[in-house]
Amino acid sequence: MKIHAMTMSYNKSELIDEALNSFYVTCGEDPETHVLLDQHYPLPSVKSHMAHTEMTASNYKILYLDARKNVGYHEGINLVAKTLPDEDILINYDPDAMVKHTGWLPKIREAFESDPDLVVVGLNNECIDRELIERGHHDRFLESGLVLRYTHKAVVMSIIAWKVGFIREVGGLTEPFEFYGGIEAWMWPKIVERGKKWAILRDYWEDNSLWFQADPLYNEWKKAHADFNGFKGDFEAYLKEKGVT
Repeated sequence: MKIHAMTMSYNKSELIDEALNSFYVTCGEDPETHVLLDQHYPLPSVKSHMAHTEMTASNYKILYLDARKNVGYHEGINLVAKTLPDEDILINYDPDAMVKHTGWLPKIREAFESDPDLVVVGLNNECIDRELIERGHHDRFLESGLVLRYTHKAVVMSIIAWKVGFIREVGGLTEPFEFYGGIEAWMWPKIVERGKKWAILRDYWEDNSLWFQADPLYNEWKKAHADFNGFKGDFEAYLKEKGVT
């Protein structure tokens, strides 16, 4: 089992730098590969953002992959996963992600190795912890001290590790919105019907501070596109509608 990571370059360039720094300061074990997937964040401009993204990938000695356009979260994962073996793991590390606790990547490996039915493993955060309490869970205590919190229903996640074979088995990840939103609830029935499981590392937490630094229009678009289902287009189309160039 090899662990790979993907970060979507679809946020402010400086936040992507901070997210990648957080990854390598806290992960505790470098992934086999790490792909920086350029989805052409439209601000300040495609050209300058691409140049900065390629430089960032070079600085961190990770792979740069040009998606050529915004393909969304699910298709971004599918694009990278199709190149990997079934037994491997692919971590999505969001461009606005940070982690509070160190040594989390080996714990993701330990979780998958401890339970062959696991297909999704994620880190904890305030939102997840609250939803686990509301929606039900049970804990499994490993001899190492790692606690796996198995969810009984879908919970909204940020840093997610997927079993590549599961992604391939279900024909790729899907969600109800073209670019962003609802993937957890959309994939949950497919997990359940195959007798697979989804767990959270109870004691390894995310830090959501970068999320609040994202472009306000970007967060506004995410809510309009998915939370309220009122805007069908991508972020660039939203900017054009708002008159932002």
